[in-house]
Amino acid sequence: EKKEIKAELTAGKEIQATIQKESDIRVLKGKRPENEILSVVSRYKKGFEFLFIDARKKDPGLEGKVVVFFVIDEEGEVVKAEIAESSIKNQEFLDKILNLIKSIKFPKSNTGDTGVKIPLLFFPQG
Repeated sequence: EKKEIKAELTAGKEIQATIQKESDIRVLKGKRPENEILSVVSRYKKGFEFLFIDARKKDPGLEGKVVVFFVIDEEGEVVKAEIAESSIKNQEFLDKILNLIKSIKFPKSNTGDTGVKIPLLFFPQG
């Protein structure tokens, strides 16, 4: 039985970014467990928060859902990242999200390359 686990990423009342597990994270190829991927990505929450807060200074109406597809190799490096879909049209923000995803380091694994699709929700609180 799959459980839904939510990791809410918050910075005071500035933003709410949510990463969901099981029902939303899709491992499309490979055998890395979803909970490992969620755990590692969640460690970068302050980076996502910073990017969102910074982008909203220039674009106060910025909010929405970004679905990112990325590939993790056996060394734990993100070797490919792209926006699969996005309700946010701010290309500078999307490029920064991709750069942050590409900087994430995962544990080494002998499971081969892992393709992952993960939704990131960016909404102001309040």
